Amino acid sequence: MNIREFAEKIQAALAVSLDREVQLKESLKLNNIRRYGIVIVESENSLSPVIHLEELFKDFQKNGSMDAVLNTVISIYRRDRPKKPVDMEWVRHFDQARETVFYFLINYDANQELLSQIPHFRYLDLAVVFGMKSGLENAPGTITVFNSHLDMWGITAEELFPIAEANTPLLYPLQVSYMPDLVPGNPFPGHPSQMYVLTNSHHVYGAAAIRYKDVLKGFSLLMGSDILLLPDSIHQMVLVPLKEGENPESYRDTVRSTNEHFTGISEFLSNSIYLYKRDTGEIMVA
Repeated sequence: MNIREFAEKIQAALAVSLDREVQLKESLKLNNIRRYGIVIVESENSLSPVIHLEELFKDFQKNGSMDAVLNTVISIYRRDRPKKPVDMEWVRHFDQARETVFYFLINYDANQELLSQIPHFRYLDLAVVFGMKSGLENAPGTITVFNSHLDMWGITAEELFPIAEANTPLLYPLQVSYMPDLVPGNPFPGHPSQMYVLTNSHHVYGAAAIRYKDVLKGFSLLMGSDILLLPDSIHQMVLVPLKEGENPESYRDTVRSTNEHFTGISEFLSNSIYLYKRDTGEIMVA
């Protein structure tokens, strides 16, 4: 039994057990990851939690108990279902949604199928894509902006971009921290400890902060050097003031090793390293 067959069995069994509509959701996530989830529909709510099945499928493969899986799904549903009705009508109206729109960065080559479905702009070996940040207390989180949203709103990606560019630093304020304060000692043996972590105050999609106006310019002036940018994940970048005569290539294996051993597949951004040139204000793949 594969995970698709497993998900269909769970869907059918829950529909009978609960006497409710149960939907099977197959979604394409970042870096070409496919996820399967169950939604138990409530007529009084316009939003129900998606219960992902990957870990439950692993448990089923170990113990073979479908009843145990069903009981777990029902427990998760009862725990996570909104306590009050959630109105998601605001997503349909751009005059309501526009203040929630932000941008983030993903890997370009690893997300070709997803990029065919969402508005985006090429940036280095990455893509600038868009989301909506829900401010609802009983439904926090983010929603990826798809081409279908643009069609519904009657706008283009070119019109969306400056709105997201203005919103993102406000919705996700910049945060820069000295790495040894976060990780005691030298986290990269053989390299200097003068490293800084660039992210945002929410620590979500923080690598996009490299695009905030004058952030790298100000940092390079403060450090008096060009800046090497090491992608740690979609959530943060490591900034390294580049010493005179230092070879950026010495960091390439570090980035690859970090991505391989510490970065989750869904959070992977790039194996590239980037260089900010303070004399031109340009960011390039090093």
